[in-house]
Amino acid sequence: MGFSRATQLLRRSPFSFALLGDGCLRFKLSTLGSISSAAEVADQAKGGGNRWRNDEESRKVSLSWIDEYLPKFMRPYADLARLDKPIGTWLLAWSCMWSITLAAPPGNLPDLKMLSLFGCGALLLRGAGCTVNDLLDRDINTKVERTRLRPIASGLLTPFQGLTFLGLQYS
Repeated sequence: MGFSRATQLLRRSPFSFALLGDGCLRFKLSTLGSISSAAEVADQAKGGGNRWRNDEESRKVSLSWIDEYLPKFMRPYADLARLDKPIGTWLLAWSCMWSITLAAPPGNLPDLKMLSLFGCGALLLRGAGCTVNDLLDRDINTKVERTRLRPIASGLLTPFQGLTFLGLQYS
């Protein structure tokens, strides 16, 4: 397949590609969001702006599923547990699920009740870890641009509300 044919196919797909100035390639799937290169994130942190979107698009605020689907009073708690960033939960859950699968009797499927129990535990434990981190680093988080909008650092939740939520996660 020639280069022009491949380009035509990519234009019709839900994937978008951009070659950044530092030679990194950025992919974007229209239904899932995008993946940034480390160089682009560093450039944005220095104030270089967003090289992916045009000016009109860069003014729009990107909303997560938390902002779209959860009631307003639950949003700070979901942000505190970082439910919109599932990689930590997946890392914890996959190791548990793999262990449960290995412990299953030969020739049998793993116990679904045990898989779901450990999956929920991974979600709660990861959220509790994020809550503890935000409670302990609340003074530092206000001074760091990347973390200043977290619920406790920004004042959306008080430390007492965060501690109460932590107790709920542990119970």
